[in-house]
Amino acid sequence: MPKKTTVDRVDAVRAMWPNDDFNALLDPDDLATAAAAAREIMGSLATATCVGQSREHSLPYAGAGYDLIGGLASACLSEQELITNLSIWADDLAIDRSLRHADHRGSTADTSRVHASTTAYELSEALRTAAQHLDAAAAALRNAHSKISPLYQDED
Repeated sequence: MPKKTTVDRVDAVRAMWPNDDFNALLDPDDLATAAAAAREIMGSLATATCVGQSREHSLPYAGAGYDLIGGLASACLSEQELITNLSIWADDLAIDRSLRHADHRGSTADTSRVHASTTAYELSEALRTAAQHLDAAAAALRNAHSKISPLYQDED
């Protein structure tokens, strides 16, 4: 097994995507990169918790899942907040007078605008639905976190 590089990964993420400094606003490329990084992290967690040696190494005891599940519950709440913010952003898109719909490029500006607005409102609704599901997932993860808390393996 290759030697593990010691890096404070939390500090590394915070350095790339500070969430407490409103003077360091992120641009669209930073947001897309952060989303890709989140996807990679979740993929790594999925791999580390699959059956076999990977899981035996990463989750050797019941207690090893406590911080993982707690972190996932917190992450789910953050994702719910993000998706809620995106639904508000989509509502703002819907009232943007310059928004147009690509499927209606040959139509009049007004026709394209009406289709764009309708689609943006549909986007917002889909995001609100996703946020509601994430809220339910966060509640289920908090429940799982409380259930794992008293579990341990007896060393005897």
